[in-house]
Amino acid sequence: MGKSKNEKTRLRVGALEAGVVISKLVSSSIANPTRCNQSNLKAEIKNDFEADSLEDASNAALLRYEADEYYGIGDAPDHSNTGAQSRKRGKYSVVSSGIDSLYLTIQLSERSHGDLLAGIRENTDSRLGIVSYWEHKWHEMKVSVKESGGYRLGLDDGYIRVLLAETWNENMPCIKIGISSELLHRFNLSECWDMVKRMFQDLKVISIKVNRADLYVDVAGLSLEKIKRENRVCYSGKYAMYEEKGKITGHSFGTRGNDIYCRIYDKLKEITDVSHKGWMCDIWSKSGWSGEEVTRVEFELRRGFFRDIECSTIDDLFLLNLTDVWVTCSKWLSFRIDGDIRLKDREVAEYWKFVADSWGEGVKLKRKRRSGDIRERIKNADRRLLAAVADSSGYRQETISETFDRVIGYMRMPSIRRAFYSRQWKRWSEREVIDSSEKHYQLVPF
Repeated sequence: MGKSKNEKTRLRVGALEAGVVISKLVSSSIANPTRCNQSNLKAEIKNDFEADSLEDASNAALLRYEADEYYGIGDAPDHSNTGAQSRKRGKYSVVSSGIDSLYLTIQLSERSHGDLLAGIRENTDSRLGIVSYWEHKWHEMKVSVKESGGYRLGLDDGYIRVLLAETWNENMPCIKIGISSELLHRFNLSECWDMVKRMFQDLKVISIKVNRADLYVDVAGLSLEKIKRENRVCYSGKYAMYEEKGKITGHSFGTRGNDIYCRIYDKLKEITDVSHKGWMCDIWSKSGWSGEEVTRVEFELRRGFFRDIECSTIDDLFLLNLTDVWVTCSKWLSFRIDGDIRLKDREVAEYWKFVADSWGEGVKLKRKRRSGDIRERIKNADRRLLAAVADSSGYRQETISETFDRVIGYMRMPSIRRAFYSRQWKRWSEREVIDSSEKHYQLVPF
């Protein structure tokens, strides 16, 4: 049989891109035939496409070309489509803001997951690591094996990253998707979601939830030296400072992976050394940037945060006012002026007032806490734990309400209260109590 239309197209474009690579080398040889220059250009090409060889670089160029065609990407973005308008106050100016990364989890039906996995395996070119999956409107994506939190198969086209679980589990989403910052700057949130939906339009989707979102603001004229750890007011006690050759390059507040985590760092250095997102400088220039230092303030928000503000699904995210989210984050962490009075009573520093207002006027969102005082904790506790307290105390026939009242009485005892706070609960045994086959626990004796 002859080659399919898609395969012919891929080979044609691959030859074109390979020709571009070769032409660069030939041009370099004519201009300066030294082996050193050729070696440097080869290294530059491989670095541009994050490849180990020129053949891999050619394949990566092909992948990028087809992804650009698929998403309709032309020139680099000149502004963020997911952020607020730029603003200036005194010596500080916002040169960009928006959503830098967005991660979603998708649960498919067991049958759809199996069909998807089988189709990808069937169409994967094992030598190139390329998948052509046209049945569900997928374009070519690089396939790799990734061990990440239960996900094993990775698909990547440079703009959207997909992690796919090998086995279906009703308690764990089978797909995790990451949308790149370039798409989130070029298109608005709704358009980015339409791109994702195209990939799954023929599959049975059970749920789509927000797993993580990174909100940021780039401030020109703000020096990292101004940010003093002793002047911070933060709901987390975790803090780290990063420096290179005696110069501060960044700060972090909170623990990575928790509901809220904040990074404040030298964005220009990060672009130069790590991400190589040169198109960000074009966005800054359109907002009046003239080469001064740019400090990024970025909040990494996890699923727990969105669950607290009752925004778990992608539809909830569309209705959410991101300005309110930013105001909430800027209250979670703030910086105060120097002074002798108590830190929380001092006035907020001028530069942090500017950062807090950078997305516009908003209100602090009320987070629905998952824990509170002792009574609230007991109300939210697993009913099996309450049943275990009744069982271990000889009150097997009492109701949950009666057990609850009795436990509250116990909590007034200092020794019990200390034990509760220390979480001195211990696995006891698996056995039947009355007509129940639940697992039970016993309070450690004091």
